[in-house]
Amino acid sequence: MTKVSVIIPAFNEEKYIKKCIDSILNQTLKDIEIILIDDGSTDKTFEIMKYYDNNYDNVTAIQMNRGGVGKARNKGISLAKGEYIKFVDSDDYIEPNALELMYNKAKENDAGIVRCSYRTIIGPFKLGDFHNYYKRKNGVIDTTKDKNYIVKETAGIGNKLIKRDLLKDTNFGEGIKWEDLAFVPAILAKSGKVYFMNEALYNYRFNLSTSVLDQFRVIKNIDDIFKSLDKLKSRMPKGYEEQYKSIFTIHLLYRLQEVEHWLFYSKEEKEKLFNKFIDILNKEYDGWYNDSELNECLDNKPAFKKAVKRLKKYYR
Repeated sequence: MTKVSVIIPAFNEEKYIKKCIDSILNQTLKDIEIILIDDGSTDKTFEIMKYYDNNYDNVTAIQMNRGGVGKARNKGISLAKGEYIKFVDSDDYIEPNALELMYNKAKENDAGIVRCSYRTIIGPFKLGDFHNYYKRKNGVIDTTKDKNYIVKETAGIGNKLIKRDLLKDTNFGEGIKWEDLAFVPAILAKSGKVYFMNEALYNYRFNLSTSVLDQFRVIKNIDDIFKSLDKLKSRMPKGYEEQYKSIFTIHLLYRLQEVEHWLFYSKEEKEKLFNKFIDILNKEYDGWYNDSELNECLDNKPAFKKAVKRLKKYYR
């Protein structure tokens, strides 16, 4: 059996996808397969993919109609033959020894998931991990005992190596935003054992020309957060109700922090959304602002804490 299947979905990423694919081909772990999924690109992305498909025996390129990253990842899962699966976004890349280090830790510790840290790439600069505030030493986490870990760990998929058997009954949400949120916490809980690595092995590209502007753009499908959270709830194992409550609360507040930044959205329209979301929180989880995991998150994220404080007038 192939040791690791690497799944790379892409939409119009002709600028970066070659570096992404090359970073996988240059891995020190050689027993891998690479599955490239073109999600209806209109540029040369699929042409680049086909070059690799034609020239490397362990690379497969598939072209799909535009369906979103969730659908593309699910297609990759259906084709994967590896013992473990790694997802890499097409504008990112991983360190040369990433798969070997993560796979070895998975086998040594019989872990269903191995997580590493991110490195943020902004132009020529390599910065720290801005995704995750939780710090601890390298080692095994028993998610049946340390249940709150699934709240603390970033809901991003890029920094995780996942045993394929864990994905038999769980896939990504399709056609919705925040599809990782509907997937990652449930898989962490289901895994039972996660190996925590602090090494920064995944390079996340922060594109100034788009990422900064995205902070100010109106998200028309912001209600997808409820679809994503509902899907997560249906997948969470029994015994994780308190953790789901914390995740629900934190991620709804993340979305309201984004709403604050929206340009071309009136104060009245923002107020309407604030009232709607906080009213839902009040109805679902009375006293949510006392949630211990929320408050730990706020203590580690000063900007987020200030944003939540500004919403205090909507509390019940």
